Amino acid sequence: MQSTEKWLPVVGYEGVYEVSDQGRVRSLDRTDARGHRMRGRMLRLVSQAATGPDSRQTVSIHWGGVQRTRLVHHLVLEAFVSPRPDGLEACHGDGDARNNAVSNLRWGAHKSNEADKLRHGTHPKVNITHCPRGHELAEPNIVAG
Repeated sequence: MQSTEKWLPVVGYEGVYEVSDQGRVRSLDRTDARGHRMRGRMLRLVSQAATGPDSRQTVSIHWGGVQRTRLVHHLVLEAFVSPRPDGLEACHGDGDARNNAVSNLRWGAHKSNEADKLRHGTHPKVNITHCPRGHELAEPNIVAG
């Protein structure tokens, strides 16, 4: 069974950019302010970190002479779910920040997002073995507080 990728306008950039339910972003064919025809194309996604499951993807979008860098998971959630509710952030269900499929995303509280990171092992402090002074984080160096 073949699934069909669904595309919706990027909120605030309707008629210029679209985002898919799989986390891809494309520009649309259009005419710029000077009357030049521009062909639409698939945009390159850039990871904020070089590697790893915490490397969130961004995309550069341009309109009206202004360039903005946007997080892809925000574009997907805004187009397919809802505008970002106050106090909530984007959460990735599988812990892979590069998986921007709408089926993997949800708006959630910061506390919930941090709990997800601990569960997936992607929290930046989950694998710390030594304190900043170089002491191993093991008995007898750990004291209950």
